[in-house]
Amino acid sequence: MPRLPTLATTLALATAALLAPAAPALAAQALEVQGTWVGVVDLPGNVANPAGQKLPFIAQLAQKDDRVTGLLDGTRGTPGVVISNGKVSGGTLTFNGVRGMRSSRAGM
Repeated sequence: MPRLPTLATTLALATAALLAPAAPALAAQALEVQGTWVGVVDLPGNVANPAGQKLPFIAQLAQKDDRVTGLLDGTRGTPGVVISNGKVSGGTLTFNGVRGMRSSRAGM
């Protein structure tokens, strides 16, 4: 069975796609991500949901040097995800987060 991409992989790819046009300019300066970001994560289809799913989000990011903190809010009333271990390196933003899902927690 093929391995489905995780939400973290999808977010990383979506972020890379958004930032790719700015790559030449980023080489000369550090990436600045502070502020409010609005986007949509396109999740691929699977057996349970062949059409896939679009998950809108709003990210509120704070940055100090290469460290990033903030909150990733779903726009459908889902609980926010606190961003931890956020870091900017070159033209890439990486972070971790944990969100409660029903009676369990899911990491990203």
